[in-house]
Amino acid sequence: ESIEDHTLKFKGQYDIVCAFQVLEHIPNVNSFIESCLKCLKPYGILILAVPNNEPFYAGYHNYAISNVPPHHMGLWNLDTFKKIQTIFNIKLEDYKYDLKISFPYYLFFKSKYLLRKFIFNSGNLSTIISSIFALFLFPFEIVNLSKLKEKVLFGTIITIFKKNN
Repeated sequence: ESIEDHTLKFKGQYDIVCAFQVLEHIPNVNSFIESCLKCLKPYGILILAVPNNEPFYAGYHNYAISNVPPHHMGLWNLDTFKKIQTIFNIKLEDYKYDLKISFPYYLFFKSKYLLRKFIFNSGNLSTIISSIFALFLFPFEIVNLSKLKEKVLFGTIITIFKKNN
């Protein structure tokens, strides 16, 4: 049954409501989240997990396109989850990304992407120029990113909200 129908029977019954890999498929997000919250007891926990829509691989991976409509109705990121606190009576307590990439792997993926872009698109002058520019800036990017221990690769963003009352 839909969460809206479930709420009619079980209003205020649960300590925790979870929706893993569901929210991105919902056309009416407002109604869905409101219904989830109605099922919760005061100060209950709402856990939402969705595909990370700011993945590292988006610019480097051929399958990043599989995360766009019509497969997914909506695209989510951490900023979106922070903003829904202003719409619903909830507070973002915590969040996690389930998959991260280390700095050496980042260098590997980035190098592979730049080389593939340059080699396979070498007939296009603007691509050649942008590739040379990107390769020129790559050492500066390495110095800047070496300060990071890890970078989000792909996977899921998991958020934990607390109902305010």
